[in-house]
Amino acid sequence: MEDNNYSDIDRMELEAEKKRREAIIKKNEIKRNTILFTIASCIVQIILMLALMTALYILAAVLCYRILHLESALPIQIASPLVFIGGMIFGFILHKKIMYAIIDRLNLYDKLQKGLGDYYRPRKARHKKHVDY
Repeated sequence: MEDNNYSDIDRMELEAEKKRREAIIKKNEIKRNTILFTIASCIVQIILMLALMTALYILAAVLCYRILHLESALPIQIASPLVFIGGMIFGFILHKKIMYAIIDRLNLYDKLQKGLGDYYRPRKARHKKHVDY
């Protein structure tokens, strides 16, 4: 005689409940992973932008004062908005490429929400099927 008196229907219900709970747990893990990846991605983007802006400011200063031998502060004042905007644009572009490389190298497509992997994928590769979800 069996230890438990579950009928086949009860066992099927238990299996269905177990699968439903596993699906909920997996969905929550994907949500948590996506949030953590997004936070880390934002931190990387900020650091990258600041580093690029600093490098562009140094490059502008070297160009103005060492190479062109200018003595006025006006060229740096004129270059400041250009360096700021250039640093932001190059930061966005480089950030997207770095995040795509990380997602692709670590194969994070199935560990993050569906649209996130496609967002970082280059336009040419978006039309190709990389991984079926």
